[in-house]
Amino acid sequence: MGMQSPSPDLASARESGGLDDPFAAAFRDARLALTLADARRPGHPIVFVNDAFLAMAGCSREEAVGRDPLFLRGPDTDAGDVARLVAAVAKGEGLEVEILAYAKGGRPFWDRVALSPVRDAAGEVAFCLVSHQDVSESRLAAQALAADLAQRTALLQEVDHRVKNSLQIVTSLVLLKSRRVQDPGAQRALHGIAERISALSLVHRLLYRSDAAGRFDAAQLIEDLVDDLACGVDRERITVALDLRPALVSAGKAASLALLVNESVANALQHAFPDGRPGRLSVRAGPDGAVLSILVEDDGVGLSGEPPREAFGYTLIEILAKQLRAEIRREDAAPGTRIAIAVPLDADEINAQA
Repeated sequence: MGMQSPSPDLASARESGGLDDPFAAAFRDARLALTLADARRPGHPIVFVNDAFLAMAGCSREEAVGRDPLFLRGPDTDAGDVARLVAAVAKGEGLEVEILAYAKGGRPFWDRVALSPVRDAAGEVAFCLVSHQDVSESRLAAQALAADLAQRTALLQEVDHRVKNSLQIVTSLVLLKSRRVQDPGAQRALHGIAERISALSLVHRLLYRSDAAGRFDAAQLIEDLVDDLACGVDRERITVALDLRPALVSAGKAASLALLVNESVANALQHAFPDGRPGRLSVRAGPDGAVLSILVEDDGVGLSGEPPREAFGYTLIEILAKQLRAEIRREDAAPGTRIAIAVPLDADEINAQA
């Protein structure tokens, strides 16, 4: 738009320097770049600018006064943001937005523009105070940080992927060895080791797929674990039911949680339904206030049919529970056994469930 003359009262204040007006002096000497637009005139022309704005825009006072408040926009300035600012000026509303602006000579920079309506004694919007802040450095720093985080996340996912592949190879070696030993006890022990390594491999597979930096969905982990453990089960004889709600948990808990669930479910599948006994195994899990609640329940032979407490599985469960600071209750479900696990969630994990 064409150059327009400022209103006489502001023009005289500008020319005199406003030394007799502390508010005008504060406006002029403010370190924050400021412009004042006349909301009562067509096009809302700038009627006053301070030195900080002139330094940022690289122009003279004569080149700024009379222009519209957004004259620093350029070819790549987002048109939607400009439209929002123009509408806010027209309505006399406050608004803050970051736009790509251009100083004199075409130098682009990111300008944090904040509009504040100034009302007269009658309550009508008389002027629009516009502050400008060059946030290019902070924006570039944020972009660099985001790029670095994306690179680190990709690297961690690649590491998880390679670890998963290595664990799968180890599992295959253990199973191969189990087929070459004759002792049934040794075979069972090797199969148990292979199952636990598979559980750890599954953890890395899940972390590799996860989009949540530093977290994983415990429900997805439990579902995959149970599916893997149930592969060798006669599903017509033993029914497996899942009731899982999403629960984002810190990746640091993934391995211990996977092994804990693996032991609980594997024990039920191996010992609750002996001699071809049919039955049902259910697994429920989800966030419950400040804990992740996991319930493994079967209608099998009950506690008397489970292995003695000195068995390796029980020892491992107790160790994992201590690592997770989890509370575990083993109860008679009449019939069957119920294992209730409560894993405490930290504040960040609790907030992540919202």
